Amino acid sequence: MTTRPAKPDTQAQPRTAPRRGRPSAEETQRRMAEVLKVARQEFVRHGYRATTLENIAAAAGVSKRSLYLWHQDKAALFLACVQEGAERFPMLEIQPGASVKETLRDYAVGLIRELSSEFSFGMGLLLLREGREFPELLSAASHSFVQDLIEPLARYLRQHGLEEDASTDRAVLLISMILTEVHMSMLVGAPLPDEARTEAYADMVVEVFLKGAKVGG
Repeated sequence: MTTRPAKPDTQAQPRTAPRRGRPSAEETQRRMAEVLKVARQEFVRHGYRATTLENIAAAAGVSKRSLYLWHQDKAALFLACVQEGAERFPMLEIQPGASVKETLRDYAVGLIRELSSEFSFGMGLLLLREGREFPELLSAASHSFVQDLIEPLARYLRQHGLEEDASTDRAVLLISMILTEVHMSMLVGAPLPDEARTEAYADMVVEVFLKGAKVGG
C-alpha cells in the first residue's frame, strides 16, 4: 500500500508587521520639541493647576511613559517651557558702527515684541494668577529673568561704563522701564503696544536711561 505524498501547505501564513526600532535621536528631539509646544499651549489655555501631564501627553500624541522620562513632574516641564521661551529673547547684538544708544534701542524693541507675543504674554498672566499658589512657577520665572535678561544686560552695560562693578541695579532698572508697557497691559488691561508705539517707547526709554546712568556722573 502506497501513500500519497503530503501536499504542500498552501494556506497563507499571517504576516507580522515589522518591529519598529527605537526612534532616532533626531526623531526624539523633534517629539520633545513638539511636547514643549503643546505644553506651553496647555499651560496658557488652562492654567497651571488644571493642566496635567496626562493631558499634555494625550494632546502631544506621546505616551505618559515617554513624557515622564523627559520631565520628572509638572514643575520640571513648566521650567523647560520657560527655558525654551527664553531662547526667543533678543540678544544684545553689536552691529559694526552701531552706538550704545542704537544697540539698546534695538534690544528694547525686540524685547517688547517678544513679551507681547501670545505665548510670552500668556505665561506672564499665568504667573500673576497662580504664582502665589505655586511658588515653583515664580522660581522658574525668576531664574530665567536673572540669567537670560538681567545678567547679559548688566555685562553689556559694564563694558560701556553704565553699570557698577558686581551690580545689576541699572540693568534691572532698564528692563523694568522697557517692560512697563507690557506690564500695564497685564495689570490693568491697557492695550499692548503696536509697532509704532513699541519703537517710539523704546526710543524714549533708552534716551531717558542714558541721560542718568553714567557711572560716577
